[in-house]
Amino acid sequence: MKKVINLDYLKKYMEQNKISESKLAELIGVDYTTVYRVFKGNRNPGAKFITGLIKSGLDIDLKEIFSNN
Repeated sequence: MKKVINLDYLKKYMEQNKISESKLAELIGVDYTTVYRVFKGNRNPGAKFITGLIKSGLDIDLKEIFSNN
């Protein structure tokens, strides 16, 4: 099974912590359009997106951020 980002968890985390899509892009080191396309389902999160999340310093639960699809 392919590992993918649990977007529902990430969106909920962002809402609770008042993090916009553009701020998330800045924090993880990708362009805003990348975040936008991932959230819209037009693009799968790539290595830079995933690595950025892990290294961002955000207090995300890594067990929750990944889900099997």
